[in-house]
Amino acid sequence: MVVPRDRKANRENPGVGPLVEQLVERLWNAPSLILLVAFLAFFFGYAIGRRQGKREGSLEGARYAPLEMRRQTWEKGYCVICGSAAGDANHSAHAEFAQKADTIS
Repeated sequence: MVVPRDRKANRENPGVGPLVEQLVERLWNAPSLILLVAFLAFFFGYAIGRRQGKREGSLEGARYAPLEMRRQTWEKGYCVICGSAAGDANHSAHAEFAQKADTIS
């Protein structure tokens, strides 16, 4: 049986037994606090970095997608969106859209 060191400590925390008090005393020493702070710092750094990376990745994908679609269109010889060939009348509408998109950016 564990006996409290002084009875005053037990009266300050009436619902906490002496075993719990000793356990808390042992856990909250300097090395465990350093480990806890280090873990929390790494955790928050990871969480912030992950969100920033997702944001940057989606922006990079949005920039890369039109270039990749143009590359595939040139390689295949037809529009990857609608399937029309380069000489079709329907394909001119895509050319006008591409010119407008180029002037905007």
